[in-house]
Amino acid sequence: FLHVPALIQSGSLDEVLAGLDHELVQIESINGSKQTILPDVIAMKNRFTLGVSEEEIIASVRRAATKLAVSEKSLRNKLMTSKDIYFQDKISKALGLLRSSKMLTSLEALQAISLVNLGINFKWLSGLSSEDARQLFLSCKRGHLLLNQVSNDIEVDKIGRAHV
Repeated sequence: FLHVPALIQSGSLDEVLAGLDHELVQIESINGSKQTILPDVIAMKNRFTLGVSEEEIIASVRRAATKLAVSEKSLRNKLMTSKDIYFQDKISKALGLLRSSKMLTSLEALQAISLVNLGINFKWLSGLSSEDARQLFLSCKRGHLLLNQVSNDIEVDKIGRAHV
């Protein structure tokens, strides 16, 4: 899994993916969708199990992961130094959503946390750490919410996510 919010939120992911060797590597969202990648996390896996050696698979996945990581880091550096108002606005809105919402779906919460974490990494947000964002990311998942609640009601999950 790779967390690539700058590539996804800027719309640059398709351009980077076009330069990858897709013969051996398949890229999709953590929910299995190839069309919509939310919450800014992609899953990489090999396409074939027969006819390709393990060394070829590992090398192909490693090349793809390295290219994506380098592209993400490069774009983050560019965005951080340019102080792109588009990204500042997206991050501010995500923080406002997390602070003010009364009910959030899992997808809404995870997407907002991803953007807030990006703002933390850019040092555009103060008072929060990346560790805070990671803990929040885990805490808003359904399993963690159910562990801390008696109800199995979906609406209770949404309310619980907003209070986390």
